[in-house]
Amino acid sequence: MAQLKPRFADIGFSPMAAMALMSATALCGAVAKYVWGMLCDRIEPRKIVATIMAMSAGGLALALFKTSIVAVVLFAIIFGFAMGGALSVLPIITAEIFGRTSFPAVARFLSLFLIIQLIGFIIMGRSYDLMGSYDPAYGLFIVLDLVAAVLILSVRRPQAV
Repeated sequence: MAQLKPRFADIGFSPMAAMALMSATALCGAVAKYVWGMLCDRIEPRKIVATIMAMSAGGLALALFKTSIVAVVLFAIIFGFAMGGALSVLPIITAEIFGRTSFPAVARFLSLFLIIQLIGFIIMGRSYDLMGSYDPAYGLFIVLDLVAAVLILSVRRPQAV
């Protein structure tokens, strides 16, 4: 999210329009938190997480079509909706896979991995500094999202020892 306003401004939107697009993305994310939570009550959470990761990849792919206003607006909607679900379903999938009794210990451990997200800011900045574009970083994030979508489907509840 932090790189969206500069990204939109970089591809030709006025500063106000860039902020409006960033705000629309955030609004879609806020609405999505409730939708993804409700879907997790009805559908297996691993499938929901895989869908979120695939939607994130699809949204980022749309962002590569910089000259198309339709693609940029669809990016804001799809990526925003996926982004809103990414962290909101984390406790749900954690409880589903590791059980409610193990949840506190596992959640503490997983919180360390959330720090890895900070590397994304560096990747985005370096992509722009070295290549003059955020596109290489988006390409990397698309690949990582697709890998995550496949991997989450392979995760099973650990066997009790």
